[in-house]
Amino acid sequence: ITKVSDAKKQIMSFRTPLAMRTFRPRPLRQFDPLLAENESADVQEHKHLKKVLREDRKRLVRNIQAQATVDRRDREREHAVDDARRTEKYNQIMGELQQQAHIMKTVDSFMVKARSKKRKGVSGESKITQKDGAPDEGM
Repeated sequence: ITKVSDAKKQIMSFRTPLAMRTFRPRPLRQFDPLLAENESADVQEHKHLKKVLREDRKRLVRNIQAQATVDRRDREREHAVDDARRTEKYNQIMGELQQQAHIMKTVDSFMVKARSKKRKGVSGESKITQKDGAPDEGM
């Protein structure tokens, strides 16, 4: 037991306390595959051209999509303006029709009132006229 405690004291005297890392851990070095060194310049150029082609294709698709979005927004804006114009024209025409209907009803009511009144004929007797303008036979 004394030997164990002595060993423990000796280890504890040389032991360094735990410390928080103050540096960023660095990845292990990766080595390029040996096949890459043996590739010819033509193959490397071909790979580079394929990469450039892919990037150009992606750029072109993005530009086409952006242009389509701009065109769609323009069409929607024009459609909204046309709808507003159409609605305004519809409301204006409906207002005019309602005014005409009101005027016609007013005139018709005056005409009905005028027809229903008793009128004196040429001979001096009173006549009641019907809506169709024919004199009543009863009076």
